[in-house]
This record gives sequence, structure tokens and C-alpha cells, in this order.
Amino acid sequence: MLQNKRGILLSGGMDSMALAYLERPDIAFTINYGQRCAEAEIKASAYIAGVLNIRHEIINVDCS
Repeated sequence: MLQNKRGILLSGGMDSMALAYLERPDIAFTINYGQRCAEAEIKASAYIAGVLNIRHEIINVDCS
């Protein structure tokens, strides 16, 4: 039987951090589309996922 897994988009901001804390998904995704604050968002979201023991994946998107 297939098991359903839950995921969340995690930006590192207060809203997504609160949802990750409340929902405790199986995996968190951060999207890097070349935004100016990408490095800080990735660092913050990786830290939050680590504290909450949530697998974290970064999705790189080329918007050029």
C-alpha cells in the first residue's frame, strides 16, 4: 500500500516556519529562482527544517 507523504514550501519566513512547526510535514521544499535574497532564504529554511527534523530539498529554477 502506498503511503501518502506531506510537503510544504518553506521560504524561511515567519508564515512558512509557523506552518512547518504546526503541520510537521515529511519534506520541505525551498525554491531558488535567482531572487536577491535566495542565499538568506535557503539558509533560514535549511535551519528551520533541521530544527524540526524535516527533510529539506532545494529546487533550482532558471527564470532567464
